[in-house]
Amino acid sequence: MPRLAAIAVAVFFSFSTGGHALAQNPPAKAAADDGCSWFDSKTGKLVPTVPKGGGKLEDDIPGNEFTKQHWVPDVEVDLLDGKHAFNRKTGQNYFLDKDGCWTDSKTGKLVPTVPKSGGKLEDDIPGNEFTKQHWVPDVEVDLLDGKHAFNRKTGQNYFRGPCPPPDKPQATDGGKTGSVPARLELGLGYCYMHPADEAVKSLHGFTVSGLYPVNSWLAAGGEFSGLYGTETQQFAGGELKTSLRRYLYLLGPQVTLLPSGPVRIFGRVLAGGVHDGNQVSFRGGSTRFSANAFALAVGASAEIQIAPRFSAGASLDYAPTHFTSPTGNNWQQNWRAGVAGKVSF
Repeated sequence: MPRLAAIAVAVFFSFSTGGHALAQNPPAKAAADDGCSWFDSKTGKLVPTVPKGGGKLEDDIPGNEFTKQHWVPDVEVDLLDGKHAFNRKTGQNYFLDKDGCWTDSKTGKLVPTVPKSGGKLEDDIPGNEFTKQHWVPDVEVDLLDGKHAFNRKTGQNYFRGPCPPPDKPQATDGGKTGSVPARLELGLGYCYMHPADEAVKSLHGFTVSGLYPVNSWLAAGGEFSGLYGTETQQFAGGELKTSLRRYLYLLGPQVTLLPSGPVRIFGRVLAGGVHDGNQVSFRGGSTRFSANAFALAVGASAEIQIAPRFSAGASLDYAPTHFTSPTGNNWQQNWRAGVAGKVSF
């Protein structure tokens, strides 16, 4: 990679010799060595940053080693508000707090950052359009101390300083965690239920859900499910067809059992109601009846974060219902499973 080596040497030379990349001395107030904010060396003002992360080059056409490539960063910043980010390699979620500092959403601790930068792909061998390429960012961070950077596109020089800036008091970890903006999570997915005590043994349908995160480990919300199935029994004189439409509406808390990493695990206890509509068809006619009852759902789910605002996962619940019956055994045993996608706002 001759071109990359040349860039590294140029960066080293510019920072070590006091050349144009260090032409402006930073103000004394930003001399902290452990900072995570970046400042313009000339004006002393904060500049936009993103959480520090790696990445990799991927072929535009997977499997073709001669095709051009594109850069896929580990850290993806939310394109809608620019205040949330997700590290798809480590599973970390970040938010940009009111001081302009990037913070881990789980721990509330500040994370390393780099100045926000564009860039471009360049051929490893200039002029050969079929060769593999490498990503050349606009902002180059000093490889020696990591405390200075230069934007070769705009000519700006940067230095790293404390966050929040010295004229603002440091917030505690609890304060950082508390400043995470609450989000509404909406989900939509497929649902299957096995009602062992019903004539119809398999129900298929949909589930829509809404959750409001109270804090990093607790959320509250509810869901609505529509489930449908038909069972046909053959007799000597014909057939008996039973159809069941079941609607569940449940509310309750959800607890995060495994919050870190790309995969998260949740536990939940939901309570509410169920409405059943039955139709029994036979030779010469049919009959319909319906009933309402109390319902529960106790279970767990696992989700994988795919993008800053999107996740997908699967769930399994024990979902008993409490219809009255002449036998006195009013609890019906049901199991429910599903897959769903969630969007955060």
